[in-house]
Amino acid sequence: KILVIVRNPTERLWSDYFFFHAHGVGRKYPSELGYKNLSAESFDKAARNEIGRFRDCVKSRGLRKCCFATKHADRYDTAVVQLTIGIYVCYIREWKDRFGDQLKVIRLEDYKENQAKTMADIFKFLE
Repeated sequence: KILVIVRNPTERLWSDYFFFHAHGVGRKYPSELGYKNLSAESFDKAARNEIGRFRDCVKSRGLRKCCFATKHADRYDTAVVQLTIGIYVCYIREWKDRFGDQLKVIRLEDYKENQAKTMADIFKFLE
């Protein structure tokens, strides 16, 4: 059985932006791409830029190819934010097709709101 816990995509993107860039992990620093510092304004600019690039990609290549692409010229070699990680429909749809009722998706927000109920649901799923 497979359990997937997803987080609000906007919160995930915000957290990713500040954590990874503050620690210099894995991607170019915003300053290398014209962003002066880590701020709400620089996040907004980076997110809007990546959303535009993603929309263009979907128009020309389709949703699946843009979600799963790793070598596309418009991908993370220049992206300041990792948008597609939070577009869960790309992944969950494929996993549901492959694993059916062996897959359970939990929203982190539901877990935070009612841990006992969420854990009971998980244990029932795992039976």
